[in-house]
Amino acid sequence: MANSVAFQSSSGPSTEVGNAIARIGLAALRTVVLAYSFARLRDQKIYKLVQGRMGDIRAHSLAVATIGRAIYTLSMKSGIDHDALILGGMLNGVGKIYLLAEIAHHQDVLDDFAAVEHMLETWHTKAARILLKEWDFPESVARAATTIETARSPSAEDPVADMLFVADRFASMRGQVEELARLLQVSAPAMRLGLAGTDPEKIYAAAAAEAASIIKALG
Repeated sequence: MANSVAFQSSSGPSTEVGNAIARIGLAALRTVVLAYSFARLRDQKIYKLVQGRMGDIRAHSLAVATIGRAIYTLSMKSGIDHDALILGGMLNGVGKIYLLAEIAHHQDVLDDFAAVEHMLETWHTKAARILLKEWDFPESVARAATTIETARSPSAEDPVADMLFVADRFASMRGQVEELARLLQVSAPAMRLGLAGTDPEKIYAAAAAEAASIIKALG
């Protein structure tokens, strides 16, 4: 991953683990580890009935993390907690994955699609907060992973939440470039980040190389 296009360096290829970690940074490394862990969890036989849904959540979380990083680069905002941004994006779906792992043991619940979706939307934030506290993640990361929607407020003052809010919309609306362009013009988080006139394709392109690097690392 350190030697991929996303992290290329004038010093040439990394040949030692320490140098590779220094090049990609701990936040990116943790993102890869988390993505790998989610994939291994999803692939366990016991979760066969929810594998597809787990995979969708994992893919969305990875997209939010990489698009969030691209937005960070393009917005040129200073004083951003980079670890909170990347890890918060990667972990924004962890509550849903946990709940699906539990639901997989209850066929009667699985048979009720509406009930499953309601449970995921209602309880995933609380589940994520409990998990991240148990796993000793910093409060800044837990907050980033669980408070994306707070950026909707015109008076919000959290640039990490702003970036993840916009990244979440980009991940959810892939292929809807015109709608995204309009969103950037009227969305309070996008305007606070100075993205109002940004071409959505530019953000997608900036995120694509890093996403490819992470996917290659997982392979």
